[in-house]
Amino acid sequence: MIDHAVTPLDDVTAVRFALATLPDVPRLKPAADATRFVGHACPMCGVALTATSIRWAWVVPLVHAAARATGQADRFACCADCAVKRGAADLLECSLKHTGDLLERRRVLLQAGAHHPTRWRDRPRITAALAARVDQPRVTLVAAVSLDGGAVVGWSERSGGAMALGALVHRLRSAYRIERIADGDPVMIGRARADDAVLYRVPAPLGLDALWTLIDAGALLRPAVSVVPQADDWRTSWAVLWHSMRQHRDRLDMATLFPVPVPTPAYSDKPSAMRMRAARAADAVR
Repeated sequence: MIDHAVTPLDDVTAVRFALATLPDVPRLKPAADATRFVGHACPMCGVALTATSIRWAWVVPLVHAAARATGQADRFACCADCAVKRGAADLLECSLKHTGDLLERRRVLLQAGAHHPTRWRDRPRITAALAARVDQPRVTLVAAVSLDGGAVVGWSERSGGAMALGALVHRLRSAYRIERIADGDPVMIGRARADDAVLYRVPAPLGLDALWTLIDAGALLRPAVSVVPQADDWRTSWAVLWHSMRQHRDRLDMATLFPVPVPTPAYSDKPSAMRMRAARAADAVR
């Protein structure tokens, strides 16, 4: 079986190259039907929109969504200044003066998009776990797991808002003792450039645990190299993305028809819980 990791000598380079090809948030053309928005307040700053200042902006930046709706459901009108200042930041990081239905539209679009696996196989708990991720600012990170069990995580200015990225760094520092990797030479791929890349190394053997902490904090992880989940460790499915509730329940990677392992449940050692499990096991035998 192909190993899911890359060598410690290659992981930094792999993440830098992946960041160099991370897409920009598309700059949308001015709203063609601007007349119906003239006089409306910009959702982010409250300034009245004019025929020359109106711009389209994404409800969910394209870089953060692996699946998205088409048409006008995933965009909204704002002023040109806010469209530029927002960049790749999630709407949850923006100061919305006139929210309207933007946050609800964001929630619907993200829930309909692609998600990493959860620990669960029943719909109620899957839904709750995905909702908890969606309720946090979305960022896009690039990661690679080393053979020794460590990991390298990187992002750029196209990955998300500064506040959300800063919160993730604080969480990783306090729990996993991450170390900043010194800036290397800028990576060029065609016209793409990753000289704004920020990379951190997670020490072994905490790499996979750190990646799942990021996922549960709302991050969308992109693997720097091809990743194949291992049958004996469900955490190696961190690069899998599912688009339907059926995939979450069946835990099947449709791209490879590879069944993602089910996490070993943490059973309670209380006497009452142990008696209940014994009774259920006895009933199953009868």
